[in-house]
Amino acid sequence: MPAAIRRLRRWGQPIAVTREVVPGETYDFQVNLIAPTAPGTYQGFWTMRNDTNVPFGETVWVGITVPGALTPPPDQPSENITFTANPPEITAGQPVQFNWGVKSAKAVYFYYEGQNWQEHGVPGQGAATEYPQYTINYYLRVINTDDSVTVKTRTITVQPGADAPAIDYFAADPDRVYQSQCTDLEWETTNTDRIALKINGQLAWDYAPVNGTYQSCPATSGQWIYRLEAYGPDGMAVQEIAVTVDPVYVTPY
Repeated sequence: MPAAIRRLRRWGQPIAVTREVVPGETYDFQVNLIAPTAPGTYQGFWTMRNDTNVPFGETVWVGITVPGALTPPPDQPSENITFTANPPEITAGQPVQFNWGVKSAKAVYFYYEGQNWQEHGVPGQGAATEYPQYTINYYLRVINTDDSVTVKTRTITVQPGADAPAIDYFAADPDRVYQSQCTDLEWETTNTDRIALKINGQLAWDYAPVNGTYQSCPATSGQWIYRLEAYGPDGMAVQEIAVTVDPVYVTPY
């Protein structure tokens, strides 16, 4: 038995132990888990390591099942709204072009199943290219001038591709920081030969490792969007994560 527990690791990301734990003592860990967006059954494993990075003790694991795409509600008719997806059926890694037009509205949101619609406002006339990796619903949510809500749904059917690139894991730790504090990005991919990391729409690292890490220290407050693009022999995979950056307040004397 090691003299003391120093940290607990989750998928390569360290989880700090806030005090020294001596042999025979217990320590409770609390970890927030974010379910994957792709349907399937997943397992996560934790291994403990001492201050010399040597593993010890039992491996702890958790298993979860993510259900498939929800059945969309019937499309709400509206003469003022157009929403198209082309093509509606693809092989994983191929692009889908979305186009929409709203003649009159207070607000418009474009998002896919599992996202918070409030965070994805778009102009009334717009387009987007998406690379869904599994069958999923996309939505156009319109807040009309009379405050009523119209939601249009487009289901994209995705067939698995033998060589389609996949982003198996992409996360930021922590996902909330103060200005100039750092967050550690980590990713794992398969069937990829090029990785591009973008920060707030700007290319930060092209031809990054297919399995890699990157430290970012946001200098301004707000939402920082990190986008990982994985290119492979049979298409492209994209995943985005958001980190909340809080301002640093200086207390005057």
